[in-house]
Amino acid sequence: MPKLPENLTVDILSRLPVKTLCRFKSISRDFLTYLSDDHFFHQLHRLRSQKYPFVLSVTFSVEKEPLATVHISSSDHRGQPINQFAKKIEIELRPVADLLPSHHHLVCIASRNNIYICNPSREELLPLPPSSVLRKFCPAVGFGCLPSKKEYKVLKLSYVQVDLDDPNNWVIEAEILTITTPTNNLCEVYFSSWRVLEEWCPYVVEGPSVFVNGFVHWKIHKNPGWVQIRGGDERILSFNLEEEKFQTLPPPLSVTGYDSEFELAGIRGNLWLVEYTHESFVMELWVLKDRENPLWKRECRIDCRTIGKDIGARMMHPLDFQNAGEILFRVDEFGLIRYNVKNKTFSDLREEKSSFRFCYYTDGFLSF
Repeated sequence: MPKLPENLTVDILSRLPVKTLCRFKSISRDFLTYLSDDHFFHQLHRLRSQKYPFVLSVTFSVEKEPLATVHISSSDHRGQPINQFAKKIEIELRPVADLLPSHHHLVCIASRNNIYICNPSREELLPLPPSSVLRKFCPAVGFGCLPSKKEYKVLKLSYVQVDLDDPNNWVIEAEILTITTPTNNLCEVYFSSWRVLEEWCPYVVEGPSVFVNGFVHWKIHKNPGWVQIRGGDERILSFNLEEEKFQTLPPPLSVTGYDSEFELAGIRGNLWLVEYTHESFVMELWVLKDRENPLWKRECRIDCRTIGKDIGARMMHPLDFQNAGEILFRVDEFGLIRYNVKNKTFSDLREEKSSFRFCYYTDGFLSF
């Protein structure tokens, strides 16, 4: 049987998902070479995967806390199923476990005391080691990728008591763990140990972190309660993942007051801010256009009463702004819906009653 030209073989293989390609390693030496050592093939596959990222869905079923089963499934940009698997893990689901994308191959699943790194393409889920020093608990985790350095970084914020004789004297310590992809190896990754930063986190933060273009973002907690840590009028805390420095970012002027509510989202390489107005069914969506000289642009104002269901604005969380001028939302206890910005109409996409989390990731060969 005649062989296909090499360039045609590479072109065909680069369009297939990693799960399918991994089955081909035993077919021939050529396939094994492409999948293991061919830089051109890996680059071509990566570029195509970045153009059409997969949608990841994660749910948990609790057996006996802290033991749980995490159910992970993925689909392509057309909604076709790609992969599905389940793993038993130890994780604290209360108050919540966050799904943190890197907008690359790996994703992070994090709770107060457990952090896992996952490559959905290889069905791999790895717990990160605990810190060497005992912490009160970890209130926040950040995760992101620096493609130019072939690094992922996990940022963990932990409460640390400075004075054991003073129960109210706490600081927020920041630790970094680096995941590196060596230049001479296309698939394997290496994990560093945790490293404590000299700079303390200046604010108490809340909500899941949002990673966009090298920066991890959080909302600054309005009322940190028992933690006697610096407050102020700032609303958004950023962390430069490459320089490993904290800084603040001003929100739109309409949300500078502490009586306004908002959440952050990372969409298509941009930082989005969802402002919830005093009307419980109305939201306004802003996009950060300039980070150096902070400039926000309002994209749209959405009245959720047009959905036709009992869904409030605070139940809706934006996931994607699609080419057709539609915004994809995750709706608490309902599923996925689309909003057409021009026509101001909603359409159901997927119904999912369980407590689920969604994000995008890029199909990739990295293995632990």
